[in-house]
Amino acid sequence: MLKAISLALYDNPKVNSKFGSPDANPPSYTIYGSHNISVAVDTPGGLMVPNIKDVGGKNVLEIQQELMRVATAAQQGKLALNDIQ
Repeated sequence: MLKAISLALYDNPKVNSKFGSPDANPPSYTIYGSHNISVAVDTPGGLMVPNIKDVGGKNVLEIQQELMRVATAAQQGKLALNDIQ
C-alpha cells in the first residue's frame, strides 16, 4: 500500500506539497521531491506515528523491512528522533 501511495504521489505531486504563508505575495507552495509516508503503530503507550523515508526510492521489500524496523522500535519504545520527524 505504501508503494502504491508513492506511485500516486508521482502522478499528483501537488498532494505532496506545502502552501507557504498566506501573506506572501504571490502565494506560493513547495512540492517535495521525496515521499516520506507516516504509519500509525499501536504500542503499549498508545499510538506512535513513525515515517518511512523516501518510499519512492525503495522497492517493496525495502519498504517492508523499514516498516518492520520502525514498528518493532515503536513497540519497544526505542524509536529514534529521526524516525518520527
